[in-house]
Amino acid sequence: MNVLKDWNASKQPLTASPKPNMLVCAQYNADDFWYRAWIQNVTENGYRVYFVDFGNDEIVSIDRLSECPDILRTIPW
Repeated sequence: MNVLKDWNASKQPLTASPKPNMLVCAQYNADDFWYRAWIQNVTENGYRVYFVDFGNDEIVSIDRLSECPDILRTIPW
């Protein structure tokens, strides 16, 4: 996951409106780092995302979502 650590400093804006089943990078509330995540659904308070590399989920606001670079889409899960 060194690619993701290096990427943390230069997040990419979303190119499409966030929607369920979209792979994104999401900023985890506990440590403010970015991780790969699937958008599970839209809630009143933001987006419920599932962190694919860790198995946990949480609700994040749109400003904590970012485009997932192609290199991160191909790393095994």
